[in-house]
Amino acid sequence: MAQPSPRHDRLVHRLAYILTHLFKGETLSPRVLAAEFNVSLRTIQRDFHERLVYLDIEQQEEGYRLAGGQSALRTDSDILQFAQITDITPLFPVLDRKLLSLLLSRHAQGSPYVVYHAPPKALPSVYGGFALITQAILDNRFIHYEIGGKTTHWVAPYKLTYFNGHWYVCGVMNGLIHAVELLHLRDVGLSARHFKPDTALLQRMTERAFIQALPHFQYIKGILHPHQT
Repeated sequence: MAQPSPRHDRLVHRLAYILTHLFKGETLSPRVLAAEFNVSLRTIQRDFHERLVYLDIEQQEEGYRLAGGQSALRTDSDILQFAQITDITPLFPVLDRKLLSLLLSRHAQGSPYVVYHAPPKALPSVYGGFALITQAILDNRFIHYEIGGKTTHWVAPYKLTYFNGHWYVCGVMNGLIHAVELLHLRDVGLSARHFKPDTALLQRMTERAFIQALPHFQYIKGILHPHQT
């Protein structure tokens, strides 16, 4: 089994630190964070604008903070849930309150971990379909989008899956498993209509063989279902 790499461990520690202090209601200076974690200012800005895209963060003159409408206080349970949602948890032998307390109760000079995960080859736009598709998955709502000049309707999104430098939208369309690279989508729209997820298909989409086949999905689909549009 591949060992977690140093770079990703530092990322995990840095994001956990940022989340903890944001949820305490603090305003974080990107320059102070860059100096504290010995990274570039651009790296810290990517943390806020890309890696923490799910949070409603507002930028002020003095730094970043949670938007005023959100609760300023979060618990260890919230942090652990976020780690579970973003699939960070499997990287560790254990990720629990004890470890959080050990990591976050002091101002460490450096991270005790290093984990590396290759970054996306091209990041999806923060203001594009990523957040909207995330909402659709959480609410079980259909989406539509344009790809290659054609509009595709009634896609039931199940997962946003990151593999080998690319994000993929995985779901169901016309009763069949559907997957497409997120970067190719334009004008993503959210339907008011809801769908009921198929648990068997959802399980299939989390299997290693399926995920590893995602770069070749359209080719495989063309062979199995040549007349599907």
